[in-house]
Amino acid sequence: FGVLNIVTSVFVECAMQSTQRHRDLLVEERKLFEKGRLQHMKAIFKIVDTDDTGVVECDSLKERLNQSLALRDYFKALGLNPTDTLTLFELLDKDGSGSVTMEEFCDGFMRLHGEA
Repeated sequence: FGVLNIVTSVFVECAMQSTQRHRDLLVEERKLFEKGRLQHMKAIFKIVDTDDTGVVECDSLKERLNQSLALRDYFKALGLNPTDTLTLFELLDKDGSGSVTMEEFCDGFMRLHGEA
Protein backbone atom coordinates (compact mmCIF):
# COMPACT_ATOMS: atom_id res chain seq x y z
CA PHE A 1 0.00 0.00 0.00
CA GLY A 2 2.90 2.36 0.84
CA VAL A 3 4.50 1.72 -2.55
CA LEU A 4 1.25 2.69 -4.28
CA ASN A 5 1.19 6.00 -2.38
CA ILE A 6 4.79 6.71 -3.43
CA VAL A 7 4.07 5.90 -7.08
CA THR A 8 0.95 8.08 -7.00
CA SER A 9 2.81 11.02 -5.44
CA VAL A 10 5.61 10.75 -8.03
CA PHE A 11 3.03 10.71 -10.82
CA VAL A 12 1.21 13.75 -9.40
CA GLU A 13 4.48 15.65 -8.95
CA CYS A 14 5.51 14.93 -12.54
CA ALA A 15 2.13 16.05 -13.83
CA MET A 16 2.37 19.31 -11.87
CA GLN A 17 5.87 20.00 -13.18
CA SER A 18 4.71 19.29 -16.71
CA THR A 19 1.79 21.70 -16.34
CA GLN A 20 4.08 24.46 -15.02
CA ARG A 21 6.52 23.89 -17.88
CA HIS A 22 3.65 24.13 -20.37
CA ARG A 23 2.57 27.46 -18.83
CA ASP A 24 6.11 28.78 -19.02
CA LEU A 25 6.33 27.79 -22.68
CA LEU A 26 3.02 29.51 -23.45
CA VAL A 27 4.20 32.73 -21.82
CA GLU A 28 7.51 32.62 -23.69
CA GLU A 29 5.76 31.93 -26.98
CA ARG A 30 3.45 34.91 -26.44
CA LYS A 31 6.38 37.22 -25.66
CA LEU A 32 8.16 36.16 -28.84
CA PHE A 33 4.97 36.70 -30.85
CA GLU A 34 4.55 40.21 -29.43
CA LYS A 35 8.19 41.05 -30.10
CA GLY A 36 7.80 39.91 -33.71
CA ARG A 37 4.61 41.94 -34.14
CA LEU A 38 6.37 45.03 -32.76
CA GLN A 39 9.20 44.57 -35.27
CA HIS A 40 6.64 44.36 -38.08
CA MET A 41 4.92 47.54 -36.85
CA LYS A 42 8.25 49.38 -36.88
CA ALA A 43 8.90 48.16 -40.42
CA ILE A 44 5.47 49.39 -41.54
CA PHE A 45 6.08 52.77 -39.91
CA LYS A 46 9.35 53.14 -41.81
CA ILE A 47 7.54 52.33 -45.07
CA VAL A 48 4.88 54.98 -44.38
CA ASP A 49 7.40 57.58 -43.11
CA THR A 50 8.66 58.36 -46.63
CA ASP A 51 10.42 61.61 -45.64
CA ASP A 52 12.18 59.88 -42.72
CA THR A 53 11.11 62.46 -40.10
CA GLY A 54 10.01 59.95 -37.47
CA VAL A 55 6.46 61.30 -37.74
CA VAL A 56 3.59 60.24 -40.02
CA GLU A 57 0.66 62.46 -40.99
CA CYS A 58 -2.79 61.02 -41.63
CA ASP A 59 -2.67 61.95 -45.33
CA SER A 60 0.67 60.20 -45.71
CA LEU A 61 -0.74 57.03 -44.16
CA LYS A 62 -3.82 57.17 -46.43
CA GLU A 63 -1.68 57.80 -49.50
CA ARG A 64 0.66 54.91 -48.80
CA LEU A 65 -2.24 52.54 -48.12
CA ASN A 66 -3.99 53.62 -51.33
CA GLN A 67 -0.81 53.26 -53.39
CA SER A 68 0.47 49.98 -52.06
CA LEU A 69 -1.42 46.73 -52.26
CA ALA A 70 1.55 45.07 -50.59
CA LEU A 71 1.24 47.42 -47.60
CA ARG A 72 -2.50 46.75 -47.32
CA ASP A 73 -1.77 43.03 -47.44
CA TYR A 74 0.90 43.48 -44.77
CA PHE A 75 -1.67 45.17 -42.52
CA LYS A 76 -4.15 42.37 -43.15
CA ALA A 77 -1.55 39.68 -42.47
CA LEU A 78 -1.03 41.26 -39.05
CA GLY A 79 -4.77 41.19 -38.42
CA LEU A 80 -5.22 44.92 -39.00
CA ASN A 81 -7.96 46.48 -41.10
CA PRO A 82 -6.46 49.27 -43.25
CA THR A 83 -9.72 50.33 -44.93
CA ASP A 84 -10.86 52.85 -42.33
CA THR A 85 -7.66 54.85 -42.22
CA LEU A 86 -9.04 57.99 -40.56
CA THR A 87 -10.51 56.10 -37.61
CA LEU A 88 -7.36 54.03 -37.38
CA PHE A 89 -5.22 57.16 -37.35
CA GLU A 90 -7.36 58.84 -34.70
CA LEU A 91 -6.97 55.79 -32.48
CA LEU A 92 -3.21 55.89 -32.92
CA ASP A 93 -2.82 59.65 -32.38
CA LYS A 94 -2.88 59.56 -28.57
CA ASP A 95 -1.86 63.18 -28.09
CA GLY A 96 -4.19 64.61 -30.78
CA SER A 97 -1.34 66.33 -32.63
CA GLY A 98 -2.50 65.28 -36.09
CA SER A 99 0.63 63.22 -36.54
CA VAL A 100 1.86 59.93 -35.15
CA THR A 101 5.32 59.08 -33.89
CA MET A 102 6.75 55.59 -34.19
CA GLU A 103 6.04 55.04 -30.50
CA GLU A 104 2.36 56.07 -30.87
CA PHE A 105 2.06 53.99 -34.04
CA CYS A 106 3.46 50.82 -32.50
CA ASP A 107 1.77 51.27 -29.13
CA GLY A 108 -1.56 52.00 -30.81
CA PHE A 109 -1.49 48.87 -32.93
CA MET A 110 -0.45 46.74 -29.99
CA ARG A 111 -3.38 48.19 -28.00
CA LEU A 112 -5.75 47.51 -30.90
CA HIS A 113 -4.77 43.88 -30.57
CA GLY A 114 -5.10 43.95 -26.81
CA GLU A 115 -1.43 43.20 -26.29
CA ALA A 116 -0.16 46.35 -24.63
